[in-house]
Amino acid sequence: MASSSSRPKRIKCTTIKITSHPAELDGWISDDEQQDNFVKNWKDRNIVNPKYIDIDFFRDNGFQFQEHFAYQSLKKFVQLRGIYYPNLLKVFYANA
Repeated sequence: MASSSSRPKRIKCTTIKITSHPAELDGWISDDEQQDNFVKNWKDRNIVNPKYIDIDFFRDNGFQFQEHFAYQSLKKFVQLRGIYYPNLLKVFYANA
């Protein structure tokens, strides 16, 4: 049985500095001219929410176009749902 007077071992911790771009314009666009272009032309634009298709809904209601998606290997693509980042999309298109 361990003695109650024994001390636990100390663990040496090291600090790691992670350098990443902040989630703000300065971290995404480094050129001042491009930042001005983004603010003037892209910042206030609305991004259309992503659309997806519920294939089971259409099949259950008698529609018969689902096999076209399967034939073109698009079935998984048209059903994709997930997180999207509107500000990142705006920066992407501003730099395109």
